[in-house]
Amino acid sequence: MKKIFYLGLSLLILSTSLMSCKDLDEESTIGGPAYQSVIKSGILRVFNEEYLYNDQVRRDVNPAQYSSFDQMVNDLMVSPDVFSYLLTIEEFESAVLTGAFAGHGYSAFVTQEQRMFLGVVFRNSPADEAGFTRGTEILRINGSTISSLISSGQLNAAIGPSTPGVVNEFEVRDLDGTIRTVSVGKRVITPNTVLHDEVYDIDGVKVGYVAFNSFRQPSVQELNTVFNRFKAEGITEIIIDLRYNGGGLVQTAVFFANAIAPASARNKAILKFTYNEDKSENNFTVPFTNNDYNFEFERFFFIQAGGTASASELLINGMAGVSEVITIGSNSFGKPVGQSPFEIGNLIFYATNFTVRNELDFDDYFDGIPADILAPDDVTKNWGDPTEPRLAAALDYIRNGGQTGFRYSKEAIEEPLWAPYMLKGLAREIGAF
Repeated sequence: MKKIFYLGLSLLILSTSLMSCKDLDEESTIGGPAYQSVIKSGILRVFNEEYLYNDQVRRDVNPAQYSSFDQMVNDLMVSPDVFSYLLTIEEFESAVLTGAFAGHGYSAFVTQEQRMFLGVVFRNSPADEAGFTRGTEILRINGSTISSLISSGQLNAAIGPSTPGVVNEFEVRDLDGTIRTVSVGKRVITPNTVLHDEVYDIDGVKVGYVAFNSFRQPSVQELNTVFNRFKAEGITEIIIDLRYNGGGLVQTAVFFANAIAPASARNKAILKFTYNEDKSENNFTVPFTNNDYNFEFERFFFIQAGGTASASELLINGMAGVSEVITIGSNSFGKPVGQSPFEIGNLIFYATNFTVRNELDFDDYFDGIPADILAPDDVTKNWGDPTEPRLAAALDYIRNGGQTGFRYSKEAIEEPLWAPYMLKGLAREIGAF
């Protein structure tokens, strides 16, 4: 096997190339029978050798029985894995590494009342240029009401393929109550991952707040700008808003963890990679290291929700292994496992092949990381609004010395019926439309 390493800071992503495009012989035309056989054999090999649950994979598999590669992957996945998927090399290099995608540039969810609101609008995207903001309500798409699209199962299909040039007509209600109709096109977008940063003065205590949406390669530069501001303004408390952050690159999460960690965490584990028994020689630990910021936070506030997954949970769990962590919102998604990209022909098999533990060897959160303080998400409040319930709960906790009046019942924080994190495969990685 050829090893290809994607280096990033102190951590690497491992890509195992089982068969590259140039290794395919002349008869293995893309899409042809020989090509189909090569790809299916490669997929099966990953399941049998590299997959985290390889000892539970069925052994009576005939690759020829599958009409598609995706069908094969979905059939062979072992519970609790729902995360393994296939994508092209081009998709991996653009969407997974940088977050780039073709779309309108928003992330949305639907409430229990079947109302659709935008949770995120990316900077300089077509949606942003159309005046959409967090809290914009979508009333109709191409003339169809949101409730009718939900009932017919066409909500995702209504906006068409992720292709530049596709145009859709939206009837929207802005935050000020104005109802208007606007046509919005799609184009390739590399989304900003820092959605907002703010510094609050809470009775003389400087509190830094950052809303962070995804762990990508460009995120490091964005985060450096935020942390430099926080350092210059002398913050002593930090609130990290990951409510819609579905994950991304592990090395970016490691950068984040190192940037905020106190000196007492040095050389302790941010995370411990654990592979299947056949690959246990690959197990390794990523420690906290020195950084340029020298923050000395005594605790960390994380705003989370059902959309908080993967690398986001890694960050929360990693910090909980070495410091006090207070989680606010609702339970996170529950993904204590990770994937490595295996190159097979012209495809990448993003296969679940390791679990991630913290300094305390904890990784048991398939049911999500519980919220210490329950609070609802109010999408009508913009990022950084101190009256937004989840942010308000964190600020209130700091103001009142560890006590907060923000206590909600589980019924009051019902998660949306539909959201980007409920999609599968690459669509879940992108988490936007």
